[in-house]
Amino acid sequence: MRNHAKERLRRGESIVAFGLTSASVGVAQVLAGSGVDMLMIDMEHSCVDLASVQALLAADLGPGCTSIVRVPAHLPSIIKPVLDAGAMGLTFPMINDATELAESIALSMYPPKGKRAVGPHTAPARWGITHAQYLREANDALLFNALIETEHALNNIESIVKVVGVNVITIGLGDLAASLGKPGEADHPLVQEAVAHIEAVVRTSSVALGGVAGSREEIADKMSRGYRLIVLGFDVSVLARAATDLVKFCRP
Repeated sequence: MRNHAKERLRRGESIVAFGLTSASVGVAQVLAGSGVDMLMIDMEHSCVDLASVQALLAADLGPGCTSIVRVPAHLPSIIKPVLDAGAMGLTFPMINDATELAESIALSMYPPKGKRAVGPHTAPARWGITHAQYLREANDALLFNALIETEHALNNIESIVKVVGVNVITIGLGDLAASLGKPGEADHPLVQEAVAHIEAVVRTSSVALGGVAGSREEIADKMSRGYRLIVLGFDVSVLARAATDLVKFCRP
């Protein structure tokens, strides 16, 4: 049972990912076939339900692509079935403080490190391992990504990065700007000052810094600033960019 994305982070390397808002297994396979390190199935801002998550996690995406899920809330009733279906990690949205993040991770890990319930699940079948082996290996294999999207989280970032078990801190720029009273103004000096502070704190910690970059220029900028998880966009945004570019070429 291996999590290639987490292994790369542990070696100090960077990973690239796509977000997936479609329930299409075919779309997931195409994105995974690009050579990306990770797919993040999005349950927060999509119509993807638990049955769709299970189907996507069961799809053959190749050994080098890790599948994680962005859950819509930090609830046991959501976290348990998603992990039981075989997710190799979770993205927790709207984390506000260290206590909230620690509780979310605890719900995702088996005792003694956490309090994830042991039950029947399909996750071991993904790896051809026994239930007992999955219980032994899951805690170490899972990747946990916390989204920093609020002013409250900004004020608590120093303690958030110290939470045991968190692997990545990702800046949710759109929601952060809105929380700071500047919706749609990601380039506003107040927002950029907040981003710079979060970046500085995360870079001095043992946690990887993550963010979204939808163009080559944005990717280069993120890499130069020490980002080690770069989300290259979501399936719908990638499709929209490609379609718009082709139509513009036809109609200059």
